[in-house]
Amino acid sequence: MILYLDTSGKVAKVWLDETPAEFELDRNMAKELLGKIDNFLRENHTNWRKLTGLALMRGSGSFTGLRIGASILNAVASSEHIPIVGEKMVDREKTVMDKKMAANKKTKTDENGGERWRMAAKQRLLGHQNDRVVVPFYHSEANITRQKR
Repeated sequence: MILYLDTSGKVAKVWLDETPAEFELDRNMAKELLGKIDNFLRENHTNWRKLTGLALMRGSGSFTGLRIGASILNAVASSEHIPIVGEKMVDREKTVMDKKMAANKKTKTDENGGERWRMAAKQRLLGHQNDRVVVPFYHSEANITRQKR
């Protein structure tokens, strides 16, 4: 089983293979996401140790959301010795994956390519690839305000 995670927006999206869940955590993402994923795994009669791979949508998107998602999955991958891969959602070039999706009319995709990154991640994991650590892709410099003195 593969767990996919997308924390690029205000809603955290999780899939266990093809079973989806969404969590509206907003500013509580750092505090609540790991527990929500744990509960999601239990509801689906599994746990972290039974997973064969982790996949993270690594960008672009919310700076903080991407960092939270990467921190959680990187920590779990390291501690549980689970392969992890990261995929970007911004790559729009025609790829082998695009051709496979076009040939399969039943494959759904949202306007942001939500299906594409998961398919690419799955292919990489099935090919025994492991990034070991996934680094978020921010697409631009972070807009961090300086502390007032």
